[in-house]
This record gives sequence, structure tokens and C-alpha cells, in this order.
Amino acid sequence: MADTSQPFTGHVKLIDNDFLAIDDLFSKTSGLCVTGSSGEWECNYRENHSPQDKEDYPNLLLCTSWTYWVSLEYGPCPETIDAGDSTGGGTSIGDGDTGGGGTGSGGASTVPTKPCDGGTNNIEGKNNIEDDNGDCLEDLGKRKECKKITDFINASENQAFKNKLTELSGQPNLNLDKEKSVSSFENETALDERIGTADNPSVAIQSNPTNKYKAFVHTHPNIGDGTLSVFSPTDLTEIARIINNGKITNGFVAFLTTKKGTQYALTINNPTKFVDLFYSQLFDNVSDVMGDPVQALQNKDRFYASQEAYQPLFKEYFDPKNPNVKIKNTDTEPEDVLKEFLNFMDEADAGFTLFDASSTQFGESSFTSFRKIRLKNGEIERDYTCN
Repeated sequence: MADTSQPFTGHVKLIDNDFLAIDDLFSKTSGLCVTGSSGEWECNYRENHSPQDKEDYPNLLLCTSWTYWVSLEYGPCPETIDAGDSTGGGTSIGDGDTGGGGTGSGGASTVPTKPCDGGTNNIEGKNNIEDDNGDCLEDLGKRKECKKITDFINASENQAFKNKLTELSGQPNLNLDKEKSVSSFENETALDERIGTADNPSVAIQSNPTNKYKAFVHTHPNIGDGTLSVFSPTDLTEIARIINNGKITNGFVAFLTTKKGTQYALTINNPTKFVDLFYSQLFDNVSDVMGDPVQALQNKDRFYASQEAYQPLFKEYFDPKNPNVKIKNTDTEPEDVLKEFLNFMDEADAGFTLFDASSTQFGESSFTSFRKIRLKNGEIERDYTCN
């Protein structure tokens, strides 16, 4: 696209999703409609910013061609469609959004039981539509991430893993002085169970297993002077490592249970963004990314871009050497820590979604309900349950 002042002309890539395969795009028998869409710019230098952002992103000057990638979401067709809504009654979605809907703040979250009932429970004031099962179709991006969790949890083949979620959330495991983990892999029935050691209490998961991860759970137990009540930067880096190795399924979920009574689930809505943030942490130094002569320059730039983005975030939120660090393992108020973690997510814009997984601090049985979490007007907001 040579002249960026003119309307877009170019190629559009359609991406398969959980609702309808591309082969069925024009099928009249599928009974599905386009209910949402998202898009982002990408140039041949792999910069995911629009051509107008050249002043803020100097690497864009190296781009010689542009593509605008469009993803379409499909769902059941509503009986009637608002003529003013070109998406067919749904809402537009975007990558890296920690947003959602619902009402409430902090621990006293209000959870609507029927989010399409009209009035105050309508997400962001949209005219929401229920499908034939009574499910609300107000935000397909959010629903897709929910679906990753519920599809995994509800599959009978994953019952053994579900039992482990409950087991690891019990006090006998959370009172240990070392971490435990359980992993589930594609095309494998056996679970991979691991535990830290006295010398190294942090558990080490496989970074390049034979088959892809469907899910894993690990604990933050009673170690030393305390434990983090949220995912640690090391946790996130290791997830980035297995993504970079091509070892997660599209429906991958990471679960966490902690001594401080918090349980979370994490999904990846944009793997490229996620790896981009942590890329520099996957290698000892920049020379480690220069082996492939074809990709050397691109990998080098990605390494330094990651370093520039990650280091200030780490210092602000996680660095124990920073006296004003915002997230510490000695913190005693999990909701305060969660708020700072959500601030970190907003700043990082790293393409992942966080869910409250029935935190025991609210008197719920662990991993029985999942609510997407975001900040709204600076306060924690938990959406209605996914399941």
C-alpha cells in the first residue's frame, strides 16, 4: 500500500476460529453469522502497527509493503439484526484487550446471572442478543477465551487433570516449601507431574516436549518469606518459551493456585504479542538469536525491542531490588496485588487474558467457575461466569 492516505486496498487473510472453518464461510446451511471481527496492520518487517505510526515506531521506516489482517468471528444468527450494526448484532473485538463487561469492583464483584437481560447488565450498553441456548453473544472475543477454558474443563478426557486442580489447591500441597506442577499434553493420556527440590523449590516444566501442551497447573506454596498471589514474570517467560517452541495448542490454558487463596487461569489471545514481550528473556544474550542468517537481523531487532519493552515493566512491577516495586511476595492483600497485575497487563499489551478461577478467598471451591478479570475505571471488575 504505497499511499497510506488513501482507503485500504490489498489482501485480506481469513483465520480459522472455534466457530466456523474458512471452508464453510459461504455455507448457507451452517446457520452461523458473522458476529464479530478484529484486525491489525502488519508490514513485511513484521511490525504490527499502522503506517501512520512511523514517528513512534522507527522500524516502520524499513517496511516496504503493508497487509491488514482481518479475523472474523462466527456465532448463531440472531432472529433479527439491528440494521445499524454491520457485524450482525455482535460487537467488534481486538487483540490484547483485557476488557470485558459486567459490573462491580474489587472483591465485591457483582456477577450478572443473565447478561443479556437488557438494562444494566448489557455489556457496555450494547443491544445484546441471546442464542438458542440462552448464551449471550455480546462479546465474541471474550467468549472465545472463555471457551478455551470450558472446552478443556468439560472434556471427559481431562477429568484426571481436573482432579489434580483440586488436589494441588489443598492445604497439604500449598503448605509445602516447594512448588508442584501437572501438565497435560496433546495425544497423551498420562499427566506429567513434577515437584521442586530443597535446593531449587521452583518447579521446572518441559520447555520443548514431544507433544503440545493442552494445559498445565502449578502452585505458589509457602516458600521462604512469602509467595506471589499472581503469575510471576518467570511463569510468563516460561509460557513464552513453550509458545516460541511451537508447543501449545490453540486452546492452551495455564492454571495457578496459591497459598494466599487465589486461583487463576490464563489464556493466550495473541501468541506473537506474548512472545514479543518476553523474547529477550528466552536467551542469554543477543548472539543466541543470530544463528539463522536469513532471520538474524529480524531476530536481533526483536530481541532489542523486547528488552526495551520488558525491562522497565519488570523494574516497575516485579524487581525485588526496586524499593518501590508494585508486586511483592510479601504482600498480604491479594486484591491489591491483582490490581497491580492488571495494570501490568494493560501496560504490556501482551496478548493474554486472565480469569479468576473461583478464588477460595471468596469462599468458593477452587476451579469450579471462571470469570474474566479486567480494570474498569481503575477498579477490578469480574465478569459473569464463563461456565
